[in-house]
Amino acid sequence: QMRGNFGTFLCGSHGVGKTRLIKSGLVPSLLAQGHLPLVISATREPLESSIKKYLLPNADNLQFLKTMSLTGFIRIVASALPEGKKLYVLVDDFEEFFERDEAERDAFHAEWLRCFNGACPNVRWLFCVPSSAHHLLNFFKHEINPDSNTTYAPPLNREAARAAIIKPAERFGISI
Repeated sequence: QMRGNFGTFLCGSHGVGKTRLIKSGLVPSLLAQGHLPLVISATREPLESSIKKYLLPNADNLQFLKTMSLTGFIRIVASALPEGKKLYVLVDDFEEFFERDEAERDAFHAEWLRCFNGACPNVRWLFCVPSSAHHLLNFFKHEINPDSNTTYAPPLNREAARAAIIKPAERFGISI
């Protein structure tokens, strides 16, 4: 369950399984409930482009999509969902975003803020960072208290790690 109204954070040590938790735990659960989860990795590409391309791989070829604001795009996608269902934007490796130039970070923050302030009421965000980069979540401190909206992924013991590998595989009929 994502606790924040519009922004939740997942932290854990490198290699603890944050991405696996998102992809094998959270995404199937959200899909089973009829929601639409988008798992985006922060890369060298602007987050705005990554989000658009997740749903429309050729978005760069469509000028009106390239110039459409992220808020406008998200609003259109979220409005197509059945009533009561939400769009979940799950941003993995969010620490990579902070290697972008300040103008790009500010532009994304402004778009996210529009969503946060009600332009997209049925959209939720999850930002995933390693524990060592938790301080980067202060990026949102004026809108959300990162400390009260952060879930920490503890290291898995042997049994939990085994289950994290085997259970998702079993869902697809794969025996390990």
